[in-house]
Amino acid sequence: MIKLWNKIARKKTKKLEVTAVEICAEMECPDGGYGWTICIAAAICQFIIMGIHNNFGILYTYLMKDLKADPTDTAWIGSIAFGVNFLFGPVASSLCQRFSCRPVAAAGGLIAVLGFLMTSFANSVYIMYFTYSVVWGFGSSLSFAATTIVLGQYFDRNLALANGIVTGGSGVGAIAMGPFYHLVLSNLGWKIMLRILCGFAFLMFVSALFYRTLPAKYKRAHIGRNERPKLFDLSVWKIKPFMFWAVAMWLIHIGYFVPFIHLVSKRIPNYAEIIHIPESKASLLIGYLSIASTLSRVLFGLVLNHLRINRFHVLQFAFMMMAITCTLCPLARDYTGLILYAVGFGMFDGCFILLIAITTCDLVGPERLPQALGTLYGVVSLPIIFGPPLAGTFDLSFARECP
Repeated sequence: MIKLWNKIARKKTKKLEVTAVEICAEMECPDGGYGWTICIAAAICQFIIMGIHNNFGILYTYLMKDLKADPTDTAWIGSIAFGVNFLFGPVASSLCQRFSCRPVAAAGGLIAVLGFLMTSFANSVYIMYFTYSVVWGFGSSLSFAATTIVLGQYFDRNLALANGIVTGGSGVGAIAMGPFYHLVLSNLGWKIMLRILCGFAFLMFVSALFYRTLPAKYKRAHIGRNERPKLFDLSVWKIKPFMFWAVAMWLIHIGYFVPFIHLVSKRIPNYAEIIHIPESKASLLIGYLSIASTLSRVLFGLVLNHLRINRFHVLQFAFMMMAITCTLCPLARDYTGLILYAVGFGMFDGCFILLIAITTCDLVGPERLPQALGTLYGVVSLPIIFGPPLAGTFDLSFARECP
């Protein structure tokens, strides 16, 4: 499998009008300067987007109790919202390429404000399927796609470091927003919490205003130079390495979010509960995982800037280590073992998250990165939505035998 991947990854696509090599030769990037301002703005957006999506489980408990709703019906609110964030990736990336990242991301922030405001007045989970799941999910999709696409315009040699900083923002958001959710929800309730989130969403709008189109003095290569970019461009599917990458990502994401949900989730008997870990300690496991993931994104971003390091080999190693840690997880019989699992998985998860956009750029070239990333997000949206519920249907009897 590894040999096949390397063979496909190196293969040049001769049928395209402009190859990735030609694009890189004709395209110049500032690799710094104002790009670092854009990098910080994008990191703030990811801090907010992933901080809100990843902490829905805290909001979920209050919604379920206050609305007296079925646990499964309530859980779908957050699950669908996260899936919609990726499902509309192709649309968001096409809009970014057609109208530039600034107006698209700014519109996403305003749509997110509207979604949270409407949800704060909703009294039914079925209404929230639209106001939170669809409206907020779509708004976050527009802003999220722009955070990765805009970096490809400003960075080349330092792209790994820039991606590490931006994706590190999402990791910090997942950690920091949790205590904030607990504080506000326990004292002010979920309706006030959602109105406060309107303020965070407006900050996404403000951050998007810092995005700026690449100055004209930098050369840019364009496919079909005299044509306006298509709203839906499927030409990336002609690139065989990208096809392989998309299929691999679809398969990976069937099980990728399972540890995040079922390690400590209260929807079903979770693994930490089964081996008699107190809830107060179990709730910290995702924090350990997120901290390790966040730190590794920045560290790997620094390391992968070195030209002699093969990014594909690093990605393969990260996949292998994530698989090994998950395979060894059932051997954990105490809290220390679960901490080691969470830190180990999180460390290589950070490397994987960092390399998603970079690997896609390496495969298709910077000029096709918007279409490719958007298409990739759309491909992984369904396994993201259905993967964890599917895993929850399997019997955990192997873990129930633990002392």
